[in-house]
Amino acid sequence: PSAWGEGTAKKKGEDEGVRQPLSLSVVSSLWEGRKAVAGAADALAVVSAVAECATFLMLRRDRAARDQAFSEKSWTSCGQLFLDAMSYYLVEAPDDGAHGPVALAIDGLRDTLSRDLVKLDAASSSSPECGNDDDRRGISAVKSWLWGEEGLGCTLSLEGKDDCEQNIIIRKWGTLLKTLPPSPSSPPSSYS
Repeated sequence: PSAWGEGTAKKKGEDEGVRQPLSLSVVSSLWEGRKAVAGAADALAVVSAVAECATFLMLRRDRAARDQAFSEKSWTSCGQLFLDAMSYYLVEAPDDGAHGPVALAIDGLRDTLSRDLVKLDAASSSSPECGNDDDRRGISAVKSWLWGEEGLGCTLSLEGKDDCEQNIIIRKWGTLLKTLPPSPSSPPSSYS
């Protein structure tokens, strides 16, 4: 059996008896692992993997109720991992002057984020009334939060940043938007 969505694991700092899905625990641990890598290129690769895994979890369909362990709080945590990866790209990823493997890793993270934004947007826009079953996807539980002020709005906030930091965030966000692939007419079948 697949570990993606089956079972639960206790997350450090969670209330006694509260468990998060094992797959979310793995992705959360991966996010924490970005701090223990050898260099910037490795950290960027880890962050890219976190974004891709969080997107996968939010987009895959629930077959035979295997996601019973996912609560609204778990889905929000999953969405937050995606936004943490976005924030890392905008704020912490090396900026001008990156060369070699670091520059390639920055490009890889940016491409992953732009591709996953399009996938999440397409899945968020799909309508169960049209006969699809996307309401069984995790994105359905968090789409209002993810795209709202507490989600992406907070991640993109320039409040409390100096002019230099604001300029970097705006430039990186603009670069990411320029790399957005065309929106698919329906969510990708690779996550079905």
